[in-house]
Amino acid sequence: MSLEKTCREFISSLLGHKTRHTLCLNIAEPSVKADDIAMAAITEAGKFKPTHVHEPVAKDFGAMLEDISGKALVVTFDDLDKHPKCIDVLAAHVRKPHPGGVLVVVSKAWNSDNTEKERELRKHCLFFQQNLAVPPKQK
Repeated sequence: MSLEKTCREFISSLLGHKTRHTLCLNIAEPSVKADDIAMAAITEAGKFKPTHVHEPVAKDFGAMLEDISGKALVVTFDDLDKHPKCIDVLAAHVRKPHPGGVLVVVSKAWNSDNTEKERELRKHCLFFQQNLAVPPKQK
């Protein structure tokens, strides 16, 4: 299955989910533009007109999430590990009841297993993590 198809299936699940309102797509493959895929899939579904934001600061990210009702927000980070305050905002958001809007977080280089808080995110949102294969050791 292609990564694009996988992303689209996760977005479809998000849009139809009764309790989950956040999808984290951790796509390491440089040729896959998961944010563009998310924007297109949400637009094609016709339920929301998505907004795309690249690397917001935590304060702005929190404000966007407070006002997400009736909206779809696609937020991209090159490496979410470099934004610990945004991880805090995200962790608080995913624990809330469904806000009436959806959030897709896309990061290329995020080790989402670094902390307990990051591992906890998986319990409260839809989550897909794709890592590049480790090259074989040279003999």
